[in-house]
Amino acid sequence: MSPEILPPDFEVVDQIADDHQVGLSDEEFASLISPEFRDKLQSAALSRVHDYHDAQDVVQTAYERLLKHRGGFEGRSAPTTWMHRILINAAWTHHYRNKGKETVHVDELAEKTLGVESSPEELFEATELEREINQSLGNVHPSAAAVLRLVARGYTQAEIAKSFGITKNAVKIRIHRARKILAEELYN
Repeated sequence: MSPEILPPDFEVVDQIADDHQVGLSDEEFASLISPEFRDKLQSAALSRVHDYHDAQDVVQTAYERLLKHRGGFEGRSAPTTWMHRILINAAWTHHYRNKGKETVHVDELAEKTLGVESSPEELFEATELEREINQSLGNVHPSAAAVLRLVARGYTQAEIAKSFGITKNAVKIRIHRARKILAEELYN
């Protein structure tokens, strides 16, 4: 005896098709480009690349990929989870493209520490100091190093706490731990 083949239940087929729609709805897309979510992405990027300017580049790349692949969303996860994965992939791409390249912002360092009218010797010494600090920060936990870099750029503890989504006390702890390790590295 062969099993009886029933005609398809079109309501069930339509429901399955609706549940597996490809692409983001306008509401989902709007939630991903909201300022609040963008700030979360910025914090996540900063925790991975450890430089404010590089984090902005990573977020920009992630949004470019979102626009390019908006229709590729399959609904197997939340849109925010999908976007976070896009961000992580953008951070990895950034890391591998810039692997071995040392980031030294000589102009910013000269303006902040020495003033615009600096001699070449002063610029060289400041650059060497920043290079040593950057190397030593490699031994500090990435989140603590990112916080310390932001402090060095003049951000307040409250601003850092907001960008990372942590408390001000957590920022203070990370600064303390990073400074302690950095001091040990530089003075040994």
